[in-house]
Amino acid sequence: MRTLKELGRSYLTITQDLTRVMSRIKTLYRSWASPCSGTTVYAPRHRAEWLAKIVESGVRVRAQRLYLQLDLLQPVRQQARQDLLRESHKHQAVKLLRQIPAIGPIRAALLVALHSSGLRKVITRGASNQVGDSSWQVTTKGFDFFPATENLANPT
Repeated sequence: MRTLKELGRSYLTITQDLTRVMSRIKTLYRSWASPCSGTTVYAPRHRAEWLAKIVESGVRVRAQRLYLQLDLLQPVRQQARQDLLRESHKHQAVKLLRQIPAIGPIRAALLVALHSSGLRKVITRGASNQVGDSSWQVTTKGFDFFPATENLANPT
């Protein structure tokens, strides 16, 4: 479990770093009044034309360094993603979470990695977790939702 937790933290940190670099690249072009919607600004084959839009040499060097960071972080993120998915396949909780339509492989792995202790106890014991006036119960078939029922013995 510790390995999955560390791989999850690593993946999130690298993803945040990559997002920050991509944001800095777009910010640099927007500061020079170059509209840059979409993802072509990051593509290696379009870089020459994007760099040509910057006339100041110092700013161009800064953009080249940001592109270098982007190029170095992208394969690191892919490797972190593969490691996280590989480790997540070893955990039964991920398989149960994947049965929920909105939860993909990365989200399921991160849920188990970062919230492991509570979910693990619920899955292994089959206990219910109270959420407001309703409850969720994890079973071998997946998640079951039990709506709140009125308590006739103790009316409030």
